Amino acid sequence: MTHKRVITSLLAATVVVGAACADRAPTAPQTAAPSLSRHEYDTDGDGHLSEAEKAAKKQAKEAWEQQRRDWKEYKKAVKKGTITAEFLRCEPLKPKTERKVVGPKGGELQIGPHLLVIPQGALSQEVAISGRTGGGPAVDVQFEPHGLQFAEPVTLTLSYKHCILPSDPTLEVGYYGTVGSGDGLGSRRVLELPPSLQDKDGDEVSALTDHFSGYALVTRRPQN
Repeated sequence: MTHKRVITSLLAATVVVGAACADRAPTAPQTAAPSLSRHEYDTDGDGHLSEAEKAAKKQAKEAWEQQRRDWKEYKKAVKKGTITAEFLRCEPLKPKTERKVVGPKGGELQIGPHLLVIPQGALSQEVAISGRTGGGPAVDVQFEPHGLQFAEPVTLTLSYKHCILPSDPTLEVGYYGTVGSGDGLGSRRVLELPPSLQDKDGDEVSALTDHFSGYALVTRRPQN
């Protein structure tokens, strides 16, 4: 599906940006494992990893590998029919961070299987933009700089090719934030459901947004 077609369809959607999540009952996004890129563990910025920094990196890698093992067991059980897939659950992807400087002419940022398209005129000056994804069972992307506002809507397309879906799911892109202290699953809450368009043939969902933070795919059952 082309970018122009996605925007046309999304602008025609009746979903209101900023709709409360309470009456839509989406599932909360899962907590992603930390990125495994070296620079994120170099906390003192000296260009080398200390023993403590190496231990933190090793712990993150072991957590990701455990998530991969859990995924394989879950996928096997679903195929055998010993359990039924009730919620969106995805194969943990290796953590990936992409960075790009985007200016008034617009541009694209590919983060693993996900794509952010910034149209011309959305930014008035050049901005260093980054996106981080992977490491957990959710379709979850964190963008920076946090709070960045766009003059024109940008299109975020999240892929769920690596997921096991419940029967005939309705998938949407949810904007979430942290409530209270901590960064665990219990402290995360879906704050907005921007206009979303699910492409079942392409196994992806696109949404329009005008600001940055964390976005994830959420599910809700079709209304009877």
